Amino acid sequence: MLNPATPFLRAVLTLWALASGVAPFWLVTLFVGYLSAIAIPPGYFAYFERQHSGLALLLVNKVTVALPLAVLGFLWSLITFRFVRLPVVPVAVFCLFGYLLGVGYSFVEAVWSFLALEAEGKVPLAVFLRSGLTWSYAPIVAAVPLGIFTAMSLRARAFRPAR
Repeated sequence: MLNPATPFLRAVLTLWALASGVAPFWLVTLFVGYLSAIAIPPGYFAYFERQHSGLALLLVNKVTVALPLAVLGFLWSLITFRFVRLPVVPVAVFCLFGYLLGVGYSFVEAVWSFLALEAEGKVPLAVFLRSGLTWSYAPIVAAVPLGIFTAMSLRARAFRPAR
């Protein structure tokens, strides 16, 4: 628990908050890789039939991936708020900005990979833009920011002055 008494320490803690936003993105990448290995029973998608397969995928993404990621973002943010003794809102903004930097880096990396494949004539970039950007992945992207804002509201409520 560091007290930001000097401007240098305040800058270090601000950079820590930014790095603390990037770190959950890398943890998310590892965690989603692990969670994607969980086998979904074949009868699950058969139950939803072909015309509702998007809904089935959305539910799988919410329960098996997005919910654990929201908990991960929440716990990581609570640790960050506990360590960085700065006002809660700027720390949350820096954490969110760091997370968005990680998501942006991942998107640019994916586009570069598909551009390289397109140059070799293997897969066109349109395939990535059509299949990679669907609404079923929105809960996964929004899970960590939801965890950050939940931790921010909990931390802000804990330090609200008594009336």
